[in-house]
Amino acid sequence: MFNAPSGFVHQANSKTTASDAQETNTHAYIGLLRADVKEKKRPLSPNSIRLQTNKDRGCHAVYKICVLVLTLMLTTSARAWAQDPGWPRQLVKPGGKLIVYQPQVDEWTNFNDITWRQAFQLTPTGGSEIVGAASFEGTTEVNTQSHTVFMFNIRTLNTYFPEKDTATSAQLDQLLRSFVPQTYNASLDRLIAYLPKPQSVQTVTLRNDPPFIFVSYSPAILLGVDGEPVLSEIPKTDLKFVVNTVWPLFFDKNNSQYYLLLNNIWLTAGDLHGPWSRVMKLSKAFEKVPDSGKFADMKRAVPPPQVANAIVPQVFSSQFPAEVILFEGRADVHRDSRDTTGLCQQHRFPCFCLRRHANLLLPGRGPLV
Repeated sequence: MFNAPSGFVHQANSKTTASDAQETNTHAYIGLLRADVKEKKRPLSPNSIRLQTNKDRGCHAVYKICVLVLTLMLTTSARAWAQDPGWPRQLVKPGGKLIVYQPQVDEWTNFNDITWRQAFQLTPTGGSEIVGAASFEGTTEVNTQSHTVFMFNIRTLNTYFPEKDTATSAQLDQLLRSFVPQTYNASLDRLIAYLPKPQSVQTVTLRNDPPFIFVSYSPAILLGVDGEPVLSEIPKTDLKFVVNTVWPLFFDKNNSQYYLLLNNIWLTAGDLHGPWSRVMKLSKAFEKVPDSGKFADMKRAVPPPQVANAIVPQVFSSQFPAEVILFEGRADVHRDSRDTTGLCQQHRFPCFCLRRHANLLLPGRGPLV
């Protein structure tokens, strides 16, 4: 990656450079602006002179703005063209001519130390063209605002000239080193594009184990706890609440009972797996719970309110991923004409029966048997 401003010429350049063409177009456009501003001389009234003066001032302002914009555009494009002419690049010196091709970056450690390889064609003065390759290393400083990389301390690590003897290779090595600059400004976007692509990407190990399935023919809920219950103290009370669940679940230290609030109904059990039963009276510890923050909804159900026609659901507890198949009564299987498969229509997930086996299709998990 040698410095183009010190002598490199892009292979696709014609005799007229891009800067020359842009400068010619600019002068032509400015000439048109000047011609447009000029007016034919004719007798003018005082009011016409005033209007003409304002018009000239406006045209002059437009002219100055156009010149400024065009100058900035040409300066920016000229700098970009000069700094990043593309590949291959050519350098001519008294010792010969060098054509280098697109580099291959081997490593860019912490975007500081860089090593790369390049193929080239070296033609000594009065000699024939020789194909070779070389590896280099250097130190970089990245400018993210200008998207450029300043490279310095550039060193040639080794060179390779196929089918050349040791003595000739040594002479060619010295000739190549005379072309290598000590510093170089490179395009950040190009260097990133030259970086080697990773062979493999680290992935996160996912567990795709099928969930545990509970089946119920009456109202039921799934009390999911993420692992073992994590209990947190409620200040100034003998109660603890379970942190790792979405349910309002509490533990009373006095009687070692769990309490679950569900639709203004309190259920209690000595173990998360049940059996759960409805409770109409709570301990006095619940009265000491603050009625603000995350306990505000719970405090409105203390003491337990009277609920007419209350339905006490069955509670399924699991510390692992699980699902509940909830049927409205016994499963009603609608069989097809061949009497080999059937569809259970009383469940929100597609459930099929095939040769006495139930097949369940869960969102994001696929079919389960």
